[in-house]
Amino acid sequence: MLRLAEEKCADFRILSGKFGLLHPHEPIPWYDHILTPNEVAAMAKNIAPDLTGYTEITFFHHQGDYIAPYLATVKQAVGDRKIHLCSID
Repeated sequence: MLRLAEEKCADFRILSGKFGLLHPHEPIPWYDHILTPNEVAAMAKNIAPDLTGYTEITFFHHQGDYIAPYLATVKQAVGDRKIHLCSID
């Protein structure tokens, strides 16, 4: 995904369950944490400012039960802004 984003000159971010939106080469300490439904509102508030200026977001993910809070976070962070959100698994 990163290579494709770079070829298209698109911004690429990773949604960390602990650190929010990260650039792909941003160093972080090791952690073992999956975002939970109870954390969605706080994480959405955390990442919402990072979405300023975007008109389209493509959310790439694998299928699995743990994905729902991540997608909910992005949807909540987008809110009523005019940002097209596409989810691809």
